[in-house]
Amino acid sequence: MELFGEAFNLFNHVNVTSVGTRNYSITGTATAPTLTFDSQFAIPTGSTTSTGSLTQRQIQIGARLHF
Repeated sequence: MELFGEAFNLFNHVNVTSVGTRNYSITGTATAPTLTFDSQFAIPTGSTTSTGSLTQRQIQIGARLHF
């Protein structure tokens, strides 16, 4: 009897590639500008697992019987 197992992307680690960098934006008119906080500031917007071929953990086990 032969037992085996395989695992891909076992630790499922996300590598952040881009982050929202705009903290404030100026809105309104030229005579009355308003400073507005951007809610996406410092929020990860891209990662290596979002476009990679191994986006989730993949684990398989198996057994083979030779007779």
